[in-house]
Amino acid sequence: MKFPESALAHKLLDGLEGIEIGGSAHNQWGLKTRNVDYTRERTVFKEEEIRVCGRALPVDIVAPGDQLPLPDSSVDFVISSHAIEHFPDPIKALKEWHRVVRPGGFIFVIAPHKERTFDKDRERTTLAELIARHETGDTPDAEDAHCSVWITQDFVDLVNWLKWPIVAVQDKDDKVGNGFTVVMKVEKAETAQAKAAPAYVAPAYVARTRPPLSINFILGATGNTRTGGPACVLEYA
Repeated sequence: MKFPESALAHKLLDGLEGIEIGGSAHNQWGLKTRNVDYTRERTVFKEEEIRVCGRALPVDIVAPGDQLPLPDSSVDFVISSHAIEHFPDPIKALKEWHRVVRPGGFIFVIAPHKERTFDKDRERTTLAELIARHETGDTPDAEDAHCSVWITQDFVDLVNWLKWPIVAVQDKDDKVGNGFTVVMKVEKAETAQAKAAPAYVAPAYVARTRPPLSINFILGATGNTRTGGPACVLEYA
């Protein structure tokens, strides 16, 4: 069994190159991606892949999904399906994904919806709890089935708290169908060099043309001078 590809993902990400966090052979996207996983060993998740579709998706980059060995702004997108809920500190994971995506790229997340999975009887994870985990490092056990439980609005609230623009939301994802989709556009501050004030450029000096100083001496008696003596008049242009 294989899940269908996402029309929304194709619409936004076709022609781009990115990474997938925790990809699986039975849930592929049909996009140009490299698969990131914390191990190449046959974990319970890999065993499930093999059981479902006969093989496991090869791992291209071995690393924790929230500690990526990639330069800043080096990929067009990060995509994940049913992975973010396994991170004890999802804010840390999202910030790491944001770091490696170039400006103008995307973070494409499908996460399980509480009401459509085995999480339906669990309490929803609040934004306050997520922030506390991130700030204090006090996180749940990573071996828990799902470290966080959300409905669509909960995750939207998280992204809004991060002040990242959202370009698409599906309350029911168009891939597996038991989750929701939130797609974020990556915007980054200008580099320090770009933000620096431009170098001072002195204005070009333009010489002003002034008429020459004119001095006229008028000697001799003038009718307007009572003394009748010589008058001297200086005229300045």
